[in-house]
Amino acid sequence: MKLPPLYLLILFLLFSGCNQSQPSSLTNYESSSPFTGFVIETFESSALVYTEEGSLISFKDIEANAEIGDRIDIQYDEVGASFPGQATARSSEVVSLKKPDGATYTEKEAINLAYQEIAHLPPAEEHLDYRYVTYTEYQEDTDKWLISIFIYGEDEERIVEVK
Repeated sequence: MKLPPLYLLILFLLFSGCNQSQPSSLTNYESSSPFTGFVIETFESSALVYTEEGSLISFKDIEANAEIGDRIDIQYDEVGASFPGQATARSSEVVSLKKPDGATYTEKEAINLAYQEIAHLPPAEEHLDYRYVTYTEYQEDTDKWLISIFIYGEDEERIVEVK
């Protein structure tokens, strides 16, 4: 069966678009490192992570030096059906970015400052006080970070500017 040229063009465009490097959905950066998500809370041997896929997952056995605001890459298999999800890391690595040229703060520092700025806000649901970064953007021309934070139970994200 011979395919018409229009179908071949469409197939070519579909497959060529799959190879293009895209910034993470959580940031305006293009990163060469694998990226699972942002650490939003740490415990003795686990961390709560908001993932690129839009899930909150508590990972056991993650890298010991992971801190709030870090980007982390985690290799894992199954996620337990709970909220937040539960999983055991097979391996993990902090992959936080370096400070952009000319920036006052690193991404991690800006995230932590944004968390401080919204700390006074009450949780939408008393027993579910989850606040997580959904997007970061560094604006080089103004040396400003835009940190989008979602408070669980609210309808909209909050954009916090960190200068």
